[in-house]
Amino acid sequence: MKRINDSAPTKVDALYKQIWRELFSLMLEDRKRFHSRCSLASLLDFLERIADHATNIGESVVYLVTGRRPDLN
Repeated sequence: MKRINDSAPTKVDALYKQIWRELFSLMLEDRKRFHSRCSLASLLDFLERIADHATNIGESVVYLVTGRRPDLN
């Protein structure tokens, strides 16, 4: 069985924070597009949550196959 990349959740979290910072600065720069950028921020939150769920599913699969409980978070 292929080993799960333990750094994947950390990479997703770092990317999430970076994009959020950039998006927030864009929101402050151009108030005319504030609403559309808020929508992008919501989408970003949803994608980050999906990544968290995928990590939890991966942990469950590893447990079912090996009987070990990895902590990927």
